[in-house]
Amino acid sequence: MNGSKNLVDDFTNILSKSNVPESSKIIICPPFTLLDYAESNFNTMKSVELGAQNISSATNAANTGSISAELVSPYCSYIIIGHSEIREKGETNKEIQAKLKLCSEYNLIPIVCIGEKIFNKNIDNTLEFIEQQLESIYQNINFKNIIIAYEPVWAIGNDKFCDPDRASKVLKFIHYKAKILNNQIDTSAVYGGSVNINNYKKYLEKQNINGLLIGRSSLDPQTFYKIINNS
Repeated sequence: MNGSKNLVDDFTNILSKSNVPESSKIIICPPFTLLDYAESNFNTMKSVELGAQNISSATNAANTGSISAELVSPYCSYIIIGHSEIREKGETNKEIQAKLKLCSEYNLIPIVCIGEKIFNKNIDNTLEFIEQQLESIYQNINFKNIIIAYEPVWAIGNDKFCDPDRASKVLKFIHYKAKILNNQIDTSAVYGGSVNINNYKKYLEKQNINGLLIGRSSLDPQTFYKIINNS
């Protein structure tokens, strides 16, 4: 729940005038109210694509205050599904599955967030929890591409970021399990959780981590560009 037209302008100025590496794939997910403005600013940048932060599990109907897949599809190609802040409000696996179905119907690529709430030294317990979440996600879905974002809740919004080696092990398991569940889907796995200018390289140097889901550090266009430019 951050952003403004001025912030979109700042991003536009920096990304349009800078040499963004061709290897970088940038997905910016602004609030719903900025999707139209952001789309009009970024539509000429090949390296930048847009996503929405969420969608309703229902289609267009009498759902005052909700945003459907149909409403956002003209502006973006990606949707964040199952973010920890949404799950914390009571979002169920059934609702996530309904949102995934709508993403498929409207050709939207889902960025599905998973992760444990509490740190457990025994990584096997974490992988067991991740496995259950993945099994729920890959149930009856049909996508060419999907992005799984591992965001351990205990590492979000503070300085207790997840050890890169541990994150790499979890993402290695995500790649492994995704192939078992559906090897026809091209699954990318990214890490999110207190990523900043000081630690991002430690994650990206790990073979199993395909990218980053950046929170607070994305609100400063200069910092965001530094991370992109050095990735």
